[in-house]
Amino acid sequence: MVAEVFDDANIRYLRYLIAYTAVEYSFYALHVVTFVSATYILLKRDVRASRARLWLLLVTVAMFCLATSFVAIDVFLLRENVRITAGRSTDREANYLQSTIAQNVIFRVMLMMSDTVIVWRAWVIWRHERKARIILAACLTLSYLGLMADIGVIAWETATEYYADQFYYSLILTVPTTLTNIVVTVMTGIKAWTHRRFMMSGVSSGDYSHRVFKALLVLCISGILYCALCVTFTAAGLTQRGAAHWGEIILAVGASVSGSYPTLIVIWAALERDVEPAIEVQLGVMQNTTVNFATPRDSVIQVAQIESWARQDSLRRSGQQPYFHDDKDESHDIV
Repeated sequence: MVAEVFDDANIRYLRYLIAYTAVEYSFYALHVVTFVSATYILLKRDVRASRARLWLLLVTVAMFCLATSFVAIDVFLLRENVRITAGRSTDREANYLQSTIAQNVIFRVMLMMSDTVIVWRAWVIWRHERKARIILAACLTLSYLGLMADIGVIAWETATEYYADQFYYSLILTVPTTLTNIVVTVMTGIKAWTHRRFMMSGVSSGDYSHRVFKALLVLCISGILYCALCVTFTAAGLTQRGAAHWGEIILAVGASVSGSYPTLIVIWAALERDVEPAIEVQLGVMQNTTVNFATPRDSVIQVAQIESWARQDSLRRSGQQPYFHDDKDESHDIV
């Protein structure tokens, strides 16, 4: 009887389920570590004193709760699949269909939140460039529309059990998200490149500009890595056919990856400030200036402004009274 139930196909499928579970829980464990670390760091820095920190904390908690729900539902779905494979049941439980739809919706909502954090990151450093903000808003809107449309497609496929074209329908989910992340990464790279030109011009006299460049470079590199994951998700959606279970495994870890990536950015920024307290000037620079090379005078003014912010920040931390000069008559071309 056992030999009839566990034939070669069933054994291969059970091995796949074991690998699937191991990979999924490994990435979920990474998400747990990043969530606990980010939450501790944000609370330690008095999250109530900053709306941005409070918003990041709420998003971090929400994404972790969604990822936990995703994994919890997967436990139920895996149990049902094992029962059927072992021959203990021929029919799935009534709420199997609802659980499958709910899990897919959770994953899409997490991608929406992740894309929002990523676009917000680029919005901060391009906040004074109208064309850049229009491009970012258009990409985020496209991503939202694609994700919401994909939720409808998934619900329809699961309810009708029609999966013949699911490989092509998966592009509705993956292409807009991939495009959004590529655009954000390119825009961050442009900002890093222009800032490097600014430093190479030789008008900078301190290391504050190098800190800003370092922040932009880390955001750019991490964005490239996440774009590579998005491309992998796209390929996985097109290849999860028949025995090609690797695509399903890659898509399964998407929930934890999409939540871990923004959380890692929060942790990096906080740890960077722990090493160099004055590094907090990065946020002020990225929020209040863009690099403009119109004239040498403009570049000098920008360097002076950056170093002025940094000196004032250092004086405040040392308990001294920062000196503010009256610059009403100076025309600062910092857009």
